[in-house]
Amino acid sequence: MSLRDSITATVVAELATACEKFAPMNSAHEGWAVILEEVDELGEEFEQINGLTRGMFQSVRKNDPGAARAEAELIALVAERAAVEAVQVAAMAKRFLTDVPASDQPTEGGARDA
Repeated sequence: MSLRDSITATVVAELATACEKFAPMNSAHEGWAVILEEVDELGEEFEQINGLTRGMFQSVRKNDPGAARAEAELIALVAERAAVEAVQVAAMAKRFLTDVPASDQPTEGGARDA
């Protein structure tokens, strides 16, 4: 299985879990807010990766491979967390497509898309 296929399978599994745990999105606004929350969490991980990468560069410039290795270890850890957040973004975008109607019709809860 390719990495892409593995990620797609993980997104599908995350979507199934979310559908079991949480009620459907009632409107485009709610769906957007859920996606935005996941994107914000992904952004926080990317910001941390960027800071760690700058720190690693400084260690390399100072010819300190031990410090550079420590930064690389942290980059790997945070990048894995970012991958989890990216999967959640994809899953919630797919959930939006499933739950939110394409027209301005009332949803099950009575809310309207705007």
